[in-house]
Amino acid sequence: MKKKRSTAFLTGLLSLLIVGLAAVPVLAEEEEHHFVLSETVEATCSKGGYEVWTCSDEGCGISEKRNETPALGHLLSETPDADTYVPVSCEKDGFAAYSCQREGCSYKKVTYSARLGHKFSKTPSRVVEPTCTEDGQLIYTCSRCGQEKVSAGESATGHSLVEAGYCSLTGKELLICENCGYEEEKESEDVSSPATHDPGTSGGESHIYTETSRKAPSCGEDGYIEYTCDFCGQTRRETIKKQTDHVFEDVYEAPTYTKEGKEGRICSLCGKEEVETLAKLEKTSLSEADISLDDVIYTGQAQKPLVTVKVNGKKISDSCYSVSYKNNVNVGTATVTLKAKSGNVPVSGETTKTFKILPGTTSIASLTNTSTGIRITWKQVTEAQGYKIYRNGLLIATISRASATAYTDNAASVNGKTYRYQVAPFASVGDAELSKASSIRFLKTSAITSAVSSASGKLSLSWTKNAKADGYQVKVTIGSEEKTVTVKGASSLSKVIKSLKSGKTCSVSVRAFVKDGSSLSYSAWSVS
Repeated sequence: MKKKRSTAFLTGLLSLLIVGLAAVPVLAEEEEHHFVLSETVEATCSKGGYEVWTCSDEGCGISEKRNETPALGHLLSETPDADTYVPVSCEKDGFAAYSCQREGCSYKKVTYSARLGHKFSKTPSRVVEPTCTEDGQLIYTCSRCGQEKVSAGESATGHSLVEAGYCSLTGKELLICENCGYEEEKESEDVSSPATHDPGTSGGESHIYTETSRKAPSCGEDGYIEYTCDFCGQTRRETIKKQTDHVFEDVYEAPTYTKEGKEGRICSLCGKEEVETLAKLEKTSLSEADISLDDVIYTGQAQKPLVTVKVNGKKISDSCYSVSYKNNVNVGTATVTLKAKSGNVPVSGETTKTFKILPGTTSIASLTNTSTGIRITWKQVTEAQGYKIYRNGLLIATISRASATAYTDNAASVNGKTYRYQVAPFASVGDAELSKASSIRFLKTSAITSAVSSASGKLSLSWTKNAKADGYQVKVTIGSEEKTVTVKGASSLSKVIKSLKSGKTCSVSVRAFVKDGSSLSYSAWSVS
């Protein structure tokens, strides 16, 4: 059998509870934080981005990071920086620097390439045959750069002398090399007649010849030496055999934007050319190039968006042109002027492009149900001339007032329906990006239908039902003190408030609430 507690004990406990209630004028159920977007930190090449969301409740100030994004990574140029680029060759090391193209990033990726060294052919690319007096040569050519290396070939052959004539006056024989035309005289071994000039005298030819002309042999043609008799003018000609056929080598020099090129072949022995001239490359006027740059957001600082120039679909280096900006601080239309640099660059002339400086993006500060609709508030944006309000993706209002920070949507009045809002600042140059969307469910305002107080400090309340609600909050205000009580359930339509001070006048109001995940939507408070 349970033991009954004494009446005195129960009375003491009740008194203790009443005293405790009197010391806490407001008994509010712990609520969720009402976070709003307060700051957006964009991702950079090396650091991730994120949003800072701060509780908008007065005096709270708690914030947290959301929607973190990874670092972008460097966006390196497709071609090396022209002002520092050194191509690798057989005898020189290579150097290339690739700059990050993202605005504000100074990172460069540097690559070094060790010199290649010559790669000479294993067999001679051409052979220079020996002559009578000079050794031959073996020519080896580097397959990378075309430089030649010379090695010794066959030894000189020496003269091949043949008799070319006899002079009876001097008693000497004329010897000529049948390969190179070299002449040499020697004493005749048999001089049997006096020195006379008589072509008819028996004993052979007795003309006295002197060289009067000579034509050297070439790669494709024999040469000769012509002699004339000093007395009678008779001539004779000795053939000098050609050394070899032409040894042609291909030659190619690429044309540039400042210099003609050539293509064909040249004989490495005699220098004969069979070459075609290639016209200089044609420059493209900057006014005809494909130039792109993005619109930017107002920051109060000079804006210099990255300019990209393409010719025939290929991006050209920014070292080929200069860029200057004008009217690039305030919201409006800014200009950028591009001027081609002189020298071996693919563009010419100059051109001007424009870009927009748009107002910055705002953020929604709060969404609040009123008795007639939904009130939206947002952060004011510098340089904006007004704001556009969007509900569920559709424009519903344009406010042409720079100082505006609030708007009430009286058309959003379907009980229990969720409405999503965005705000876009605008100026004469165009609209800023839409703010991040915020949502709220509209709840009709409930009304107090009965309020009966008693001398014992009790207040009995009842109110109208909101079928879309998850519950209600009742607020009792006595002077500067408030007491808020939460009642769960859409059909819970009454509440007895106890421990109120007798003889005091109070005001009473009620509002409905509905829970969507971790967020709460409240109706407007009823009129007290």
